[in-house]
Amino acid sequence: MCLVPDVYPSDAAARIRQLEKDVAELKALLQARPGQTQASKGWLLTDMSIPIVEAGTVHIGSNGGNFFAATTAGTKRMFLQATYVAHTANMTAGASAPGTYSPSYCQAVREDVRAVRQTLADQMDAERASGQQASS
Repeated sequence: MCLVPDVYPSDAAARIRQLEKDVAELKALLQARPGQTQASKGWLLTDMSIPIVEAGTVHIGSNGGNFFAATTAGTKRMFLQATYVAHTANMTAGASAPGTYSPSYCQAVREDVRAVRQTLADQMDAERASGQQASS
């Protein structure tokens, strides 16, 4: 016959004393442990390598000074800023078209459109390089 030890004393008063002792020990452990964050002072995150996460979980951290969110679908870097792309604000064609067909005006409009297109392409390239936009 196997006898299982009585882990709970049959005396109710002894059980209560043991529970009170356990609660006091747990309170002491909680007071000794520093908080996970100090949100009122800002969060301090230590840079880390991006971990491999389990399905259904998200790991948020800092890598290379940038926030990231890692899932099984991949890693998304957050709050990155693309490089500023300088552009020229002056239009060469002017604000109003001439009264008759003008090859030089048409060429100026084409140049304006080309310049806007190039500025947009440069901005998109800068965003892709910073991780703000997916590469094609």
